[in-house]
Amino acid sequence: MPNPFLCLCLNSLWGLQALPDTVSFWNHLSDLRSFQEKKLLTLLAQNQDTEFGKAHQFQRIHSLETYQNQVPIRTYEGFLPWIERIMKGEQGILTTAPVTLFEPTGGSTGGAKLIPYTASLKREFQRAINPWILNLFYHLPQLMKGRS
Repeated sequence: MPNPFLCLCLNSLWGLQALPDTVSFWNHLSDLRSFQEKKLLTLLAQNQDTEFGKAHQFQRIHSLETYQNQVPIRTYEGFLPWIERIMKGEQGILTTAPVTLFEPTGGSTGGAKLIPYTASLKREFQRAINPWILNLFYHLPQLMKGRS
C-alpha cells in the first residue's frame, strides 16, 4: 500500500510542474486551428531537410491546405519503408531529431507496430498529458493520495 502522504507530496509536485502546460492549453482553446497550424508549420520547417520532408517538399508548405495536398494520408504500412530505414540506423529520415527508441503499439489492428520515438515527441506527449492529469486531480482530489 503506497504512503498517502508521500503520494500527495509527489503528486502535488507533479501538478506544479504541469501548471505551465495546463495554462498554455487553456489559453489556446479559443483559437485551436491557428495554434495547431502554427505547430504544424514549425514541425515542417524543422524537418524539411529529412528524406520525408524533401520527398514531400516541406519547404514549399505554408498552410494547412498545402500540407493536405502535398502529404497523402497513409496507413502504418505506408510509413514502414521509412521506419525500416531508421531501424537500420539511418538518420534524418522522418525527423531531424535522433530516434531514441521504437515503442511497440498495442496491436489492435494487424498486430503490434513499432513507432519511432524522439526526445521531443516524448516531451510533446507529456505536455498533452499534463492538463489531463491536473484536471483529474481537480475533479477527483482523492487521486492525489494514490500512485500515478
